[in-house]
Amino acid sequence: MYLFDVHVHTAEVSHCAHLPAAQTIDIYADLGYSGVCITDHYSQDALYKDIQEPIWEKKIAAYQRGYYLAKEQGEKRGLTVLFGMEMHVADYPDNEYLVYGLTADFVAQNKDLWQYTLPEFREIANANNAMIFQAHPFRKNMVLSPAHLLDGIEAYNGNPRHNSRNDYAIMTAKVLGYGLVSGSDSHDPGDAGHGGLAFFERPESEADLVRLLRSKHYALITSIDKI
Repeated sequence: MYLFDVHVHTAEVSHCAHLPAAQTIDIYADLGYSGVCITDHYSQDALYKDIQEPIWEKKIAAYQRGYYLAKEQGEKRGLTVLFGMEMHVADYPDNEYLVYGLTADFVAQNKDLWQYTLPEFREIANANNAMIFQAHPFRKNMVLSPAHLLDGIEAYNGNPRHNSRNDYAIMTAKVLGYGLVSGSDSHDPGDAGHGGLAFFERPESEADLVRLLRSKHYALITSIDKI
C-alpha cells in the first residue's frame, strides 16, 4: 500500500500554515507516507493580499514556492510530491475546493482561476483531466455543492482545530453517491498523518493521481487508523 496525503499546506504560501515545506516532507517521510499533494490556498486573498508581487509571473512563482520546495525535499527523502490547490470560486465564496490534476505549469499559464464560477471551472477541469472535491463541506458557513459539479467531497478532514463534521460528511457521501477523499489538512506541527489515501500503486504524476482517484480503488485513512 502507498500512503498519500492529498491535503497539505506549506508555511511559505498559506498564511494560516506554520510548518515549512521541507520540514513537512521530513515528517511525512518519517511517518511512512509515500507522497503528498501540496494544496496551498488559491484565492483572491491568497494571491493579491498575501502575495504582494504586482507581476503575475512573480506572483504565481511565489504561490508555487511551497510546492517546489516540498518537491525538492521529496526527491531527497524518496517521497512523491504532487501539485494541487485548495481554491475558491466566484459563486460559492465561503466554500473551498481541492483540485487535483492541473499541473503547476498550467496554473502558471492560466491567470486568476479563482474568478470562475463552479460550473465554469467544472468545464476547465473536464477539458484538462482534473478533478474537483469539495473540502470539508460541512464546516460552519459552507454549503454542499451540487453533485454534478463535483467529483466528490473530502469526507474526512483531520485538522484538529476545526469541526468538519466528518461522520456526517462520510454518511452524506455514501448516501448521495459523492466520491470520497481524506486529508490531514496539515498546517502546523502535529497535523501530519491524520488523513490521506492508501493506494495499491504509487501515483508518480498529477495524471496518475487522477487516474487512481477515478478508479475509486483506494482506502481512506482517518486519524483513528493505525498508520
